[in-house]
Amino acid sequence: MKRSGPGNYHQRLEARQIKKLGPELGASWTAAAKRKMVNPLPFKHEKGPVTYLSLKRQRTASRTTFLNSLNQLIAVARARNIYTGDLRDFLEPTILEDIFNNEWKHLKGRARWNRCRTLWRIMWEFYKVDAGWLLVGGRRYRRTIKPVSRDVDPDLIRRLSLLGKDLAEAAIAGARAGDLSAALRLRTAAHMCLAAELSSRLSEIALMLVGEIIDERGQMVALLDGEHSKTGADGRDPLTPETAEIIRQYLLHARPVLLGPGVDGKGRGLWITHEGLDAESGGMAAALRRATGALAPGGVSPNDIRSSALSQAGQTLSEKAQQARHVFGSVTAATVYAKRDRGAALQKSIEQSAIKSGDLPPAMLPEPRGKVRRAAARRAKRKVAKRKTTEPKSP
Repeated sequence: MKRSGPGNYHQRLEARQIKKLGPELGASWTAAAKRKMVNPLPFKHEKGPVTYLSLKRQRTASRTTFLNSLNQLIAVARARNIYTGDLRDFLEPTILEDIFNNEWKHLKGRARWNRCRTLWRIMWEFYKVDAGWLLVGGRRYRRTIKPVSRDVDPDLIRRLSLLGKDLAEAAIAGARAGDLSAALRLRTAAHMCLAAELSSRLSEIALMLVGEIIDERGQMVALLDGEHSKTGADGRDPLTPETAEIIRQYLLHARPVLLGPGVDGKGRGLWITHEGLDAESGGMAAALRRATGALAPGGVSPNDIRSSALSQAGQTLSEKAQQARHVFGSVTAATVYAKRDRGAALQKSIEQSAIKSGDLPPAMLPEPRGKVRRAAARRAKRKVAKRKTTEPKSP
């Protein structure tokens, strides 16, 4: 069964990223996004396709990724005091090379290559300048090592919760004193404990609003917006006292430090960046990986957390599906379960997603084509011939 998709999730992300651009660069983005032509310049590498889709014809998810890289570049330029509202002030080979060797030295493989081609596209889409030197080397920036094998660890949830509590205890004192670094660590600890307890998708937790953490008679409850879920399922999950206390400390001491003089409200994001902006999914996932490097090679990802939560002993298939907010109409939903239940989950998914005989009226059934149609015609002819030979002749 075809999944309906994440609704207007990417549209909302794109709108939030456009707001970060500011009024000066926002006008340039709007003009570039309205162009419909296909630019005849290489986008991937020298030997790859010679054309690519304009921003107007691209999917919203692709434009959101482009905007995210653009805002990260602007953040670096502002930190260096070289941004005055126009990208042409610092889109120079020497400046970008210095940025890649310092602020972006952690970028490797495909991440580095994606950043290079994004910068090339900024210069072409906005200023019609072909910075071919960014594309020199092409595939050499891509990943050349084998990916790390990540096995399911049923004990990951417990170890992640303990690490989050330790990080929170070490950062609370600094956050109370107004230390920005300690406030960021306390934010990561709160996000870590909440992710370990709910085991939800990254977007469901990373894009929460501050008004979606409520207090009901002394019980802290997390409201998960279905707009941020690919299944569209809302959530209302009570939190344990330990996790609730860490989130409360973050809200009282760390979040005001990160927010600074900015305007707050129930519509602001629960997680705030060091710039006082609402955090995005990519930034929260990267912070989680950096803080959990000791638990797994390359850090812990939201998929690792969900796989661990769905591999606990004593769980039934229905309990796992309810916890993960899975819809059994999707065959791919069964791939994250432990091996002992994967076959049952896949079979149940097939049973509930397949169309059986009698489900559709004859008018809605597809007309057979090609070999199927010719085979059906031959069977019909044989039936007619057999009927003629078996029927008694009239006297």
